[in-house]
Amino acid sequence: MKIQKYKRLTAATTLSIALVFSILAWSAWAETPVMSGGGHVIQRDAFSSGGMVGRAGGAFQVHDILGQSSPLTYPDTTSGDDYKLTHGFLAPEQYDTLVPQSWIWTELRYVPDTFITVNWMGDDMDSLTGYDSGIMFYDVQYSDDWGTSWNDWLVETIDTTGIFGPGTMGTEYWFRVRATDGIGNIEPYPTAADSIAEATIDYLVTIVTTVAPGGDPLSILNSIKFEHYDTSMSTLAVDSGFGSNQIWCVPTTDLDIFTLSTDSDSLERWFTLDSTSYVTNSAFACSLYYWHQHRIILTLLGTSAIRPADLETFTKFGGDTTGAQSGIYDNWIDNQGNVRFSEFTSGVPIYRTYDTREWIGVTDALIDTINYNYLTTVIRNSFSGIDSGKVMVDGDTVDSPYYVSWEPGIPHTIEAISPQLPTLESRYAFISWNIGSEIRHTIMVTPPYISEYIAFFEMQHPVSVIKIPENPHGWISWDEDTAWGVSRETFWSFFLSEHNIEVSDSDAYSDTIWHFDHWEDSGTLPSRDYTISFPGHTELYALYYYELNDIVLSFDIPDTIWNVGNLQHGESRIMSVDDSIKVVNNGDVPLDWGLWIRDAGVYWAPDSTPSLDHFSLFGRFTLEAEPPTRVDFQLYNDLIMPSMKWSTPTLLGPAGNNVPPSGTNWSYLWFRLRAPYSSSYPTFNEVIKVGILCRAHMP
Repeated sequence: MKIQKYKRLTAATTLSIALVFSILAWSAWAETPVMSGGGHVIQRDAFSSGGMVGRAGGAFQVHDILGQSSPLTYPDTTSGDDYKLTHGFLAPEQYDTLVPQSWIWTELRYVPDTFITVNWMGDDMDSLTGYDSGIMFYDVQYSDDWGTSWNDWLVETIDTTGIFGPGTMGTEYWFRVRATDGIGNIEPYPTAADSIAEATIDYLVTIVTTVAPGGDPLSILNSIKFEHYDTSMSTLAVDSGFGSNQIWCVPTTDLDIFTLSTDSDSLERWFTLDSTSYVTNSAFACSLYYWHQHRIILTLLGTSAIRPADLETFTKFGGDTTGAQSGIYDNWIDNQGNVRFSEFTSGVPIYRTYDTREWIGVTDALIDTINYNYLTTVIRNSFSGIDSGKVMVDGDTVDSPYYVSWEPGIPHTIEAISPQLPTLESRYAFISWNIGSEIRHTIMVTPPYISEYIAFFEMQHPVSVIKIPENPHGWISWDEDTAWGVSRETFWSFFLSEHNIEVSDSDAYSDTIWHFDHWEDSGTLPSRDYTISFPGHTELYALYYYELNDIVLSFDIPDTIWNVGNLQHGESRIMSVDDSIKVVNNGDVPLDWGLWIRDAGVYWAPDSTPSLDHFSLFGRFTLEAEPPTRVDFQLYNDLIMPSMKWSTPTLLGPAGNNVPPSGTNWSYLWFRLRAPYSSSYPTFNEVIKVGILCRAHMP
């Protein structure tokens, strides 16, 4: 179907081309007949298709200019008879009765000048013969009353452009043109709106900007912006300038002048209180007075509604005195104006400021604090604007807010308690104090005095990472924190915070290896990024599958037990080469070795830490067949305790951790026994039994 449609379109295109060629061929061989007879004046019919139709050797009929149907008969004075035209055409220059055509336009619809550039053109082409008598001249008229009356501007001009004016600002001018061709045919003046050119002369507005004495003057780098319509009603022009400016504005449109200069910001400004919005119904001049000012922000510490601090200001702009300020003073002061802080507060009692200042000449923005000797201090929490919970002051836990009166010069300690206000769905975590991000601070009542210490908190929400099933006991990490040997762990996060969550890709449990498969919601990698996007408790599930493996532990030990013999106070004894024990991994998975004290005599008193008045037994796994030295045994890391202690890269020697499978991999186990330096033990013999276990290595 698509091919057939394409063929039909191709055939239609070919037919059109053939038709054009047949017309051109007729024009090429047609011979123009010559008019017979004489003394005839014949006009070509310009309005119907009946005129100028003829053939050689036959009668030639002519319709008149109105296109009547019967042919006209003209007398031939040379023969005395009436003849119809028998053949032929008039020469083209003898029958041009068509009036020429012309058109006119202005370069701008709204003119930013009192002179208007007007353009016009015309032609006299005969579409049948191709003959052009040419334009002899043009007549151009204008109207300033919307076409009610017309006035001659240019008469019989051969120009095609002209400058009209000077015109009157705010006036809309209309222009029309007519042409006269080379044989005297005159085009009538047009009356249709689309044949008339329009142009309106804009109003000239003068804007004068000055800066109050004492202020920096405006310049090309710091100017005033104007918004107005110019040249086209669809274009809003934005100009800038300083000093004296003249701009052209489209009549009846708005002129808006910016109240702030281009270099103004939140701390410095040039602004005016004069009118800045105008409707341009005439040409006019406006003057704007700009003030150069600086921002003064003063935090008044130690004041209250009862005991306000007096603040005096003198500005050339306002010329006023302001007093009884409480909390904060925020105002604009003229450049080179003055501001002064009061030394004492009003009210009872009167407090004195640490910052006694005289008049200050303002040449720049000023952001500062005024500190008064107001000795009552409050320590409190801010839980999203709620003041409650607990806070620590000088080591004591107290309710928030906590009010205290301290003498100057004595240090005190404040500390935030985090987290607080916990629920199943949220809790508040410490962010910072208003004096710093540390959770604990030492403060002292000295200048500058701070009357309020606020501990800021933000809400956190729990996120639980859960392994399914819960048999895998590997690790779960949350950003930089890692929980080991767990199947689920709960972390806390601020709302909309992004975190990196990762679980171990494989976990060992008994004789089973569990492998990570995918996250329940999405993702096939153990590591993922997660953003807390809604409040409340979130649970993320990591799914695992398992495979079984053999775990086989074998020993190569001497025939006799290790007999340390007699020990003196503080003496230490290490196994010899003959007493060494080889621990072998004969299974299919990597193993970790573990040690613990299974049994001891009545005088044995093992502890979780080495002690000078207890016996201490140390164990260490190595790959060397020679025993470690006394200093090789780590005092805390290699201590064997009554509870199971698994070997890690730092505990019980590095060779007992992640031992590869197959019978060719083993570790040497060495013991060291240390006697107490002082004790009331009698001389005795005891047997100490040490247990060893293995487990599949957990990543």
